[in-house]
Amino acid sequence: IRRPFAFRIFVGKTYSASQAVTVKAVPMLRGAVYHVTPPAYTAGAPRTLPGPPEPVTVLAGSTLQLETALSTATGSLTWQDAQQTLAFDREDDLYRASLKIDQARRFALLYQGPEHSQSVPVAEGVVALQADDPPRIELQSGQTRLSAAPGERVRIDLEAQDDFGLARIELHCAQSWDQGKTRQLEQWQYPQVPGKQGLCQESLLLSVDASLFEPGQTYLLRARARDHCPQGRVGESNVLMLDIKSLDEQQVAADDPTASAFDCLEKAIAAQQNALGVTRNVTANLADPFADQANGPAQRDALQRQLYHLSDRQKTAGR
Repeated sequence: IRRPFAFRIFVGKTYSASQAVTVKAVPMLRGAVYHVTPPAYTAGAPRTLPGPPEPVTVLAGSTLQLETALSTATGSLTWQDAQQTLAFDREDDLYRASLKIDQARRFALLYQGPEHSQSVPVAEGVVALQADDPPRIELQSGQTRLSAAPGERVRIDLEAQDDFGLARIELHCAQSWDQGKTRQLEQWQYPQVPGKQGLCQESLLLSVDASLFEPGQTYLLRARARDHCPQGRVGESNVLMLDIKSLDEQQVAADDPTASAFDCLEKAIAAQQNALGVTRNVTANLADPFADQANGPAQRDALQRQLYHLSDRQKTAGR
């Protein structure tokens, strides 16, 4: 119904009195726009978008300002949704209202004028939330398992990216049999908002210290990335397994310049072990020559024979 009219009710040959119906026009929005200010952690610039009935999508924590004019600017305008009711400020012919968006919502704009006995809806709209995905991070090893000996250095490459900017990258390790207990190996921080933007590549030359990495054990390396979002979303990388060689597994290549030195060292260790064995044996049986000899000269002869025997054994062991 857009225009006033009158009506009667006819029954048989009779009819009612004429009833007049007055139609009160509902104001229309003119030039409605949304001004969206993204949350501070994104360092994003404000945007202006078409207003209702067009939907608008924003990040949680954004400030949304609705600005509009009305075809009849004689009354008040109110924002109403399931969470709140907010009156518009009026300046000349413009109506403005600002609110913080923390969740998606549907809203209605209600007009109250001198010609209306109650508020009437003049527009409806939808505010949707834009997803802020966790950072993406990956260990760029080219394989899922690495092997290293104590004292070696292993290069670990990381690659990370976020929708708006990285705040921090961390590299953690845990033993394969106790994944609940992790240790941080390194971290990279980007405290200036919005953080590290674009593709971020970092590297670490990890020293396999025997005091931190037990020989013969397997460790799990995993990286984590965080952004500046207050919700604290964390992205986790793939797992890289690091096998630490035991002492028995460590071998020197035949063409290594130090191979001959290691070979001599192994022979020296074996010879020393033999010598120590002989020494212990002599010490344990040193009293035997004296058990059957009571006089001085015989005692000295038996001792001398034992010393000669010990000297011969040690010479043989050291060859």
